[in-house]
Amino acid sequence: MTATPRFAVVGEAGTGETTVSLPTDTPLPVHAFLAGPRFSVRPHGTVAVFGQVLFGSASSNAVVANIESTTTDLAIQPGGGVDVGVGPKWAVRLQGNYRVIRASAVTTKQERFLAGLVFHP
Repeated sequence: MTATPRFAVVGEAGTGETTVSLPTDTPLPVHAFLAGPRFSVRPHGTVAVFGQVLFGSASSNAVVANIESTTTDLAIQPGGGVDVGVGPKWAVRLQGNYRVIRASAVTTKQERFLAGLVFHP
């Protein structure tokens, strides 16, 4: 949702996997649901640079020795990137984020980089 040309409210729903070291390395799927403000500037007609901070929750589900544990924790994800226009409604996006998930006594950090195609209706 774009409120002004420089400010928008954005959201993200995604899934990924991290590894936790218990007695052995165990894969841990993480599902995140986040939203927050995005600020952007357009230094050139076809280039937009943006920064954002998303807040929300991250859920994980671990199964170790036939014992299952599901948790939902606070997630904060600052990030930024650049959109380069390649057509009237299309842009190529390069973006980086740093997600922090705060559980009761443990903080998990995830660096994330992505490249994608963006459609502007």
